[in-house]
Amino acid sequence: MRWWQKATFALALILTFVVPLVHAQPAGPAAQQNTITTTAPVTSETTISVGTLAGQALTWVAAVFSVPVGALLSAWLYRLFALVGVQTTDLMRARLQEMIVNGLNASAKSAEEALRGRGQVAIKNAAVAQTVQYVQQHGAETLAYLGVDPKSNKAVDAIKARIETAIADTMTPTAAVLEPATPSSPARTGATS
Repeated sequence: MRWWQKATFALALILTFVVPLVHAQPAGPAAQQNTITTTAPVTSETTISVGTLAGQALTWVAAVFSVPVGALLSAWLYRLFALVGVQTTDLMRARLQEMIVNGLNASAKSAEEALRGRGQVAIKNAAVAQTVQYVQQHGAETLAYLGVDPKSNKAVDAIKARIETAIADTMTPTAAVLEPATPSSPARTGATS
């Protein structure tokens, strides 16, 4: 058993046996019995206060079960929040990747138009620089949630690494101008020697 399970079990035992003794009320003085004799028919209504009995039972049940139920509820909530945190972080990372791909495609088009006639490397470098600025502007909250200052060098390096991954990934739709130049080979061009 883990330490918190042992502690919960010990606390439950204490609350089961000690708390009722502490909360027990001393018995009042014994009631005197009066005998009354009547000649006419007598009706008498007896009222039992159920609220007092229910209150005592509820106090005992709360004392006995509140700690174990509270411990279980706390453990369950801790796991739930941890799971939600992991899912939220994954969603934020996916959102950041979407912003990078969107910024990359938009900046590639504008860089290609602005740098027409220049080499592919110059266009790619301009597109990467514009994408970093785009993600810093539009993804500041996402980066902050992930624990990175959007203006820091660490953020710039992370964004550039994700850009390179997006360009290299064949499943990510990026502009053709960003694709690395591949040397022509006989197998690809269909030429034969």
